[in-house]
Amino acid sequence: MTGVQTCALPISCVKKLSIEIPESAVAQKSENALKDIRKNARVQGFRKGHVPKEIVKKMYGKSVLHDVGRQLINDGTDQVLTENEISVFGQPAIDDIKIEEGKPISFTATVETMPKITLPDYSQWSFTREIRKVEDKDIDAIIDRIREMKAEMAPAEDRPIKRDDFVFLDFTGTIDGKEVESLTGKNQEMLVKDDDMALLADFNRKLIGMKKGGESEFTVAMPKQYPDPSLAEKEVSFKVKINTIKEKKLPDFTDEFVAAETSFKTVGEFMAKIRESEEKRAHNEAEGKLRKSIMEKMKAEASFDLPPKMIAEYSQQYASEVIGQAKKEGVDITGQADFDKEAFEKKCAAEGESRAREYVILDSLARREKIKPNEEKVKKQMESFGEYMKTNRPNAGREEWNNAIKEISFSAFIDSVYSFLVSKVKIEDKYVTRAKK
Repeated sequence: MTGVQTCALPISCVKKLSIEIPESAVAQKSENALKDIRKNARVQGFRKGHVPKEIVKKMYGKSVLHDVGRQLINDGTDQVLTENEISVFGQPAIDDIKIEEGKPISFTATVETMPKITLPDYSQWSFTREIRKVEDKDIDAIIDRIREMKAEMAPAEDRPIKRDDFVFLDFTGTIDGKEVESLTGKNQEMLVKDDDMALLADFNRKLIGMKKGGESEFTVAMPKQYPDPSLAEKEVSFKVKINTIKEKKLPDFTDEFVAAETSFKTVGEFMAKIRESEEKRAHNEAEGKLRKSIMEKMKAEASFDLPPKMIAEYSQQYASEVIGQAKKEGVDITGQADFDKEAFEKKCAAEGESRAREYVILDSLARREKIKPNEEKVKKQMESFGEYMKTNRPNAGREEWNNAIKEISFSAFIDSVYSFLVSKVKIEDKYVTRAKK
């Protein structure tokens, strides 16, 4: 390749290369292509493979030149990037193409390059790793949740409805006297809550105090975040009738319960395992916060431009995560009445830039220190994933497997780099009590 020039652009990691491919290379490639065509060309008056090359060139020369040009542009761009050790993110944008017979091919390739950054000296940085103390009340709360899961429903029809009761009721919702099908049901089960976290908190509160067989009429203002945007913030009139009231009866937490419901034999053994698991979780939480603090300091001290395509890719990744998680919970956030598209895109762009900056820093550190993923951890995770797939996804396709393998490898890579980084800074461990809500 000849005539390679770099044009200065406002963003340092975006480069515009002016590339020229010699006429001799174009001519040789074109001649070879025409020879291949001539072998199989069929022209009236000539035998196959014996058509004069002048006629073949006249018939196919122009299309061959452009086909050869496209191939030479791709190959030439790759060669220039390799020879100049330019690492790019995404595909180059090819413009200003000039292809003429008997002349060199010239074009420009705009590429977004991986930024070359100078990492700060972190050897004297100091951080506090705050580890949550695991208290008896934390263990008790976990045991209560386990008992809740195994609770049985018992009739409670000799008293009014109270919070956390399960009721079976008939209800009809109307707006301006017109029945709303999605707000109407027969003998529907409902857990009664009286806090603001409940989707229909006002509806729940109206039920408290009612008795079996009781009927009532009341109006409720639908919340802004109601899944059906057409009903959000509407005034709905309800008629309700209570059919049944039930309450949860929690089992006693005994050795017999533990032996029947877990792999342990006694309350003591089970509680010891819960404490061990909670302490491990507390350390993992503390480690995550520590890593975040270190990365924030790294970002603050390592200034560099990012490839716009990289920011866009990470932004889209974050948006898909948020939307996907909401859909798993039965909510379409983009269809909400109060969905602010501009604000959402701005948030995704900010998060995308943050993630891209983190990746570049970790990648640069890994290259400098020659850090590789922990092979033993990767092997264990792969074995665990394989067992999961055999049991839960036996018909999974190759693409799903490949994506999972990439994710496991990438996660192991990130973990190895962070482990190295944590080992190189000064850390003081401090045990703290969970803040009261």
